Amino acid sequence: MPLVLALTACAICAPAASNAPVILKGIYSAGRSARSYGKEDPTRAVITRASQEFLEIQNSDGSWGTNGNRQLPTAFCLISLLRQGESRESEKCGKAIATSHAWLMQFQPKTDPERVATAIALSDYITIHYRWHDPDEKAEVPAAQIQRIRDCVNAISPQCGQMWRDLLDLSHLPAEIGRRMDGDTIRATLGNYLDRDLDGSPSTLDDYLLLHLCYSASFYHGGRKWSDWNQQLAPMLVRTQEADGLFPCKPLEDRIAATGLSVMSLTIYYIFSPNFSARAWPPTSKAGGEDIKIDVR
Repeated sequence: MPLVLALTACAICAPAASNAPVILKGIYSAGRSARSYGKEDPTRAVITRASQEFLEIQNSDGSWGTNGNRQLPTAFCLISLLRQGESRESEKCGKAIATSHAWLMQFQPKTDPERVATAIALSDYITIHYRWHDPDEKAEVPAAQIQRIRDCVNAISPQCGQMWRDLLDLSHLPAEIGRRMDGDTIRATLGNYLDRDLDGSPSTLDDYLLLHLCYSASFYHGGRKWSDWNQQLAPMLVRTQEADGLFPCKPLEDRIAATGLSVMSLTIYYIFSPNFSARAWPPTSKAGGEDIKIDVR
């Protein structure tokens, strides 16, 4: 699969067995033991705490959030659970995933960010439940799910912010949607986020979105850029999480969506960091050596 986010959602995360209740079982089922990552890694605690809070605060109808602000929280919560390897078959998260997916299929997004996030969430759902085991993508996906994603994508306006467009373009949409980018375009898009400097802790949803794009770009590049970003981002996000498991954000109604984005970023770190940096906390750069590159195919 060509994209870092597709790797996170699909290449290593299979649907979790229904008799395995641990939230991060999807990561451990990828062929690596929990010991190889270290059970005391603070990122694991952050991911688990946030995911547990998601399960506790989910609305009875399957959505997350309040009043008119439910589309983004629901989409990002669903994405963050799916990218941990959870599925509708999971013992602990299965109901949350199934009901949130049903909610997103029913309610129409009203803004461009909502359309982007909904399209990605529904695409990740398809990847986990229909496509993870089928590299040729021949599995039959319900037509209504493909059409729902297509409607979201086609409704995005020319005024949509660039970061939201990039988030969509760098995600693994079904082939039926016809938006796959070639390797050169992917590299150019990610290159826009490689040399950004952190300017304090994130405070708005756009800040968290930018951090996620930077995290994805540094992972995609690999080597020292990935290691350097880890030394800044992972500890900062660990310190930023609040006592209830969510992340601070202004306005407060965006806290759940911001937390979903943070979990998405830390899941990339937690799964792949042993491939690029020392396993001790905080992560440290490797001395010498050349940058590790991840091939685009």
